[in-house]
Amino acid sequence: EAYCRSPRTVRIVASCSSFCAVGIGTDNNGVNKPSVRYTPYHEPHGTKVCGFMTILHGDNRIYNNIIVQKKDLDPVKAQIVAQLVRKYAGDKILIIGQYLDQLKEIAAKRKRRISNFVLEDISDEDLDFDDETDELSADDDFAGIWTDLVETHKSLRIRFVLLFIVTVGLIAANVLQKMFIQQKAGFFGNELGFLSNDGVVFMNLICGVVGMAICSSVIRIGIAKLFKRRADCDSVCAVSCTLSLLAAILQLVDTNDLQQERAFLYIPVALLGLLFNSIGKLSMISRAKKNYRFISSDMAKYYAEVIDGQSEASAFTKGVVSELPYLVTMRKTELLTDFLKKSYCEDMADRVSRRLVPISVIVGLLLGILVYFIPVGVQINGVNVFDNNMYWASSVCIGVICAMAPFSMMFMVNNPFRRATKRLLRNGSTLLGYTSAEEFAETNSVLVDASTLFPKSAVEVTNIKPCKLQNSINNVSLDQAIILAASLAIKSGSVLSGLFFDMIGNNKDMLEDIDGCVYEDNMGVMGWYGTKRVIMGSREHMKHHSIKIPEMNAIAKYSRNGSDSVYLAVGGELAVIFFIRLTANPAVKANIRELTNRGVSIVLKTTDSLITPGKISDLFDIDPEKLRIIGSALHDLYSECTKYTTNGCGALSCSGSFVSLAKGINASKKLVKDVALSRNIMLAGTVLGVLIMIFMAFTANTLAFIPEVIMAWQTAWLLIMLLVQGLRRY
Repeated sequence: EAYCRSPRTVRIVASCSSFCAVGIGTDNNGVNKPSVRYTPYHEPHGTKVCGFMTILHGDNRIYNNIIVQKKDLDPVKAQIVAQLVRKYAGDKILIIGQYLDQLKEIAAKRKRRISNFVLEDISDEDLDFDDETDELSADDDFAGIWTDLVETHKSLRIRFVLLFIVTVGLIAANVLQKMFIQQKAGFFGNELGFLSNDGVVFMNLICGVVGMAICSSVIRIGIAKLFKRRADCDSVCAVSCTLSLLAAILQLVDTNDLQQERAFLYIPVALLGLLFNSIGKLSMISRAKKNYRFISSDMAKYYAEVIDGQSEASAFTKGVVSELPYLVTMRKTELLTDFLKKSYCEDMADRVSRRLVPISVIVGLLLGILVYFIPVGVQINGVNVFDNNMYWASSVCIGVICAMAPFSMMFMVNNPFRRATKRLLRNGSTLLGYTSAEEFAETNSVLVDASTLFPKSAVEVTNIKPCKLQNSINNVSLDQAIILAASLAIKSGSVLSGLFFDMIGNNKDMLEDIDGCVYEDNMGVMGWYGTKRVIMGSREHMKHHSIKIPEMNAIAKYSRNGSDSVYLAVGGELAVIFFIRLTANPAVKANIRELTNRGVSIVLKTTDSLITPGKISDLFDIDPEKLRIIGSALHDLYSECTKYTTNGCGALSCSGSFVSLAKGINASKKLVKDVALSRNIMLAGTVLGVLIMIFMAFTANTLAFIPEVIMAWQTAWLLIMLLVQGLRRY
């Protein structure tokens, strides 16, 4: 423990083990005599130790303390700590001084966001997170978010089970009622209790009310957003359920048209839509849980970032991107933020719903009015039963609205993302939501280090040729040359770093200090070892510095399996020639080819002479015009654009490998196209169904308005969409 002695400073309690008690053990626990314990204290607002002082009182407060806990604290222990804090400090705890109010507000917003997924609505302001609050990262507290996700998943499962029972039971009862009427089962009678016309109407009303109560948050939020002109997927279900319930109440006045199938009850259709809505949300929350496990794990964390500066992006992509550059790179970070903001963002389904819901209401009402006033001339026993029939008109209206509330709405985005997330997580990356895919689908260039293209297994040394001139004054042994090569390669970030480091047994203590490391474009790297200049690179590099090297035919016999030569000179003399063979990793090759085939250019930073556009093009079988190796003048800018940050947006996060980044970008491009295709399939089925209903409405053909027919039509188009989505690979 270490305490700041000034009462005006924020005191710190640091614990390397679980924090579970307060106010005990402030002395050395002497039994009979005082046993004071001296502890270090610091300068106010600083960490410098000023001296030692005993604690003259029991310190049983958390007020004005910062609790610093183990990084890998599990959620259960985190909750215990939070309960202790609330018990002893209440609302007076000072967490980060002036940011207390902001942290509380962020925590409240997070809770409301999760609750909104099942229970409550939030305002427009709650959807906006400014940069400052994101940096505080309360939105990304593991224990809180994970607990909320688990609770939400549990609530959704309960909702689904209850709604499934109600919906299936109601559909079965309606089917049984029609079977008894058609077969006129004599020993049961035509008025078999709850299977009578009035009984079926009441049963539909009861089930409708129960189903809407189970999904009350969906109904309430959906209607509210409709009136706010922000209709979403919940609004689709809310409108169809509410209007179906009102139409069923109208049927209680006279059930004769219902018995003669000139009017229908659409509550089963609406409840089935709610059921599919719940399935879609279960898929969404399951995907969110998988993503959160990934971004909160202990693995190295990287996030993809678009380089905003137009001049910087243009400098990197000059010559390989003809249009406006949209350059993406990776940055290492400690904390991935914006999880809730990106996971529960607006998607294509919400955008379609915003237009589809009001259009469906308008089309339904208009068609119902026209059917009511326009005679169709169909008579039964000399009576025009469809003319001015409000029950038939209401059925036409509600039937069209239900037909324009497709079951596939929640699967348009969620199913492709579910499949893509499963594949991405296997490759060490993930996309949080639809806006993340939209953002990175625009990528037309990627900025990476060449070392990401060549993992250790793709770099091997095939031969080593020591070169020692007669009368040499350097006297560099082969072992020392390898150590210097490893030191220079690691210092410059060469793709040969791993290879040379393995050659010295992964012993960091053997590495030498290299100063003044400089990359000379397309030739190699140079640095200083004490007073000796160390140069590693190509033949041209050696010639540029007037270093004598053997003729090509003299060293050709040492080259094996298409290896390239890398020269190392120390103190102005050639010391050794390494023969290096680069191979294309299959996973890297497949993903870099897919990127370039999708119009993405590759911009590389390297300090290796053996990495050239021609070499990369031959190894990975890609167009050399899609490749650029930046010069040394851009290396500082590259370092600035890719340097470590304490936190970063986790919209597209990865493990730092090229494959993980490329998988994420390729998946983004595929997902945007697949979602658009799914949208077109859904709208095609919806429009075709409505056109058929309009035609049949004016010919008094009730077939298209039978609830079971509408459910079958909607389910068929849902299956078509799922089949097409299942053919896609990510």
